[in-house]
Amino acid sequence: VDVESGYGETPEDVAETVRRLIGIGAVGCNIEDVSSNFDGTLEDVNLIVQRIHAARQAADSEGVEFVINARTDGYLYGEGSLAVFSEAVQRANAYLASGARSVFVPGLRDEPLVAEMVNEVNGPLNVLTVPGLPPLDRLQELGVARVSTGSSLSRAAYGSLKSGLRELKGAGTYSYADYAVSFEEMDSLYK
Repeated sequence: VDVESGYGETPEDVAETVRRLIGIGAVGCNIEDVSSNFDGTLEDVNLIVQRIHAARQAADSEGVEFVINARTDGYLYGEGSLAVFSEAVQRANAYLASGARSVFVPGLRDEPLVAEMVNEVNGPLNVLTVPGLPPLDRLQELGVARVSTGSSLSRAAYGSLKSGLRELKGAGTYSYADYAVSFEEMDSLYK
C-alpha cells in the first residue's frame, strides 16, 4: 500500500496507519520522505527514521512480517549530482537501520549509479521504471531487488488515448485502433 509519508505527522500517527493497514490485511507499505507540501524538499531524516521505527514496532507488535519499503525522493527532485547520490545512500541506510525491509529510490536511472547504489545500500534496492533505466535483465544482473512501474503503465495508456484523439481531431483517421486489444483478449482477462 502506498501511504505516502504514513498519513500522519507524528511517528505515533504512522504507527496507527500501519496497525490499520494490518487490520485490513495489508502486508506492506511504502513510506516516503518527500515533504508533505510537495515542494521538492525532503523531510528531516530523523523524523523519517522515527516514523519508520514506529511503523516497524507497530507491525512487530501485531505479529505480522510487514514489509516497509522506505522511499527517498532526492532523485525525483534533485539534479542527480553526487550530493543527491550521497544523501540517498545515507537516508536509505538510516531507513533500513530503523526497520525498513527495502528502500525505494525512484528517479535513479544511470546504470553506473544504480550499480553503485546497490553496493552502497545495506539492503534490497527498489527502483522505478523511468526513461533511461536499464532493461530488467540488466537491473537483475546489477543486483536490483525490485522494479516498480508506478504510474508509468497507466500514463502510457493515457498517452495512447491522447495520440488517438489527436489523430481523430487532426487527420480524421483512426489507425490508433490497429493497436487496440481485441474484445476476445479483454474477455479472457475475466475468465
